[in-house]
Amino acid sequence: FRSVIVKGNTLSPGNTVTGEAQEAAEATYFDILHDALQANWVLPVWLARQELSARVRIYLNPNGTVRTFVFQKASGHPVFDEAVKSTIEKSQPFPVPPEDLADKFEYDGILIGFPL
Repeated sequence: FRSVIVKGNTLSPGNTVTGEAQEAAEATYFDILHDALQANWVLPVWLARQELSARVRIYLNPNGTVRTFVFQKASGHPVFDEAVKSTIEKSQPFPVPPEDLADKFEYDGILIGFPL
């Protein structure tokens, strides 16, 4: 029996994080972002008791600064929504996002729910 060497396509080692590894990296960065926001999240007790909520999509520059943010769902209460804006502004710059996720966070953003 003689072995035959077959030439053709080869598998490259790749250099992009995909699948579960990318999800894990995204979840880890989300936790870091959440912790940074949490440190600046302050509501008066009377407002916290109103059970308000908001969702904001934050778009980050590759250096961790906020490019912009958009309310996907505002709370409808101006003081609460201002607290959300203030928290985002006070919390930056965020840590630099992982290189493989920087484009995603810059163009797709990351959705954060308030209260944190």
